[in-house]
Amino acid sequence: MKIYITRHGETEWNKLGKMQGWKDSNLTIKGIEDAKKLGKSLAHIEFDKIYCSPLRRAIDTANYIKGDKNTEIIITESLKEMGFGSWEGMEYVIFVL
Repeated sequence: MKIYITRHGETEWNKLGKMQGWKDSNLTIKGIEDAKKLGKSLAHIEFDKIYCSPLRRAIDTANYIKGDKNTEIIITESLKEMGFGSWEGMEYVIFVL
């Protein structure tokens, strides 16, 4: 058995440097393009099922990977990202030393 693990495409909040866990933001144009490219590169693989989180960004990415195939997408809460509570939507800064 082979398991393929991917991450959703870039979102508006990723681009803005905002904390994002359970709150959703849409895929950016780049995120959509990257998800479509991933779908094309995996087009030759017949997946039995696609599992994804219930967040819109993950579902959208799964649909781009699925393409026009008849593969079932199974939404599961257990794949949801970690929630950041009241920090969701707050900007973050990365320090490099």
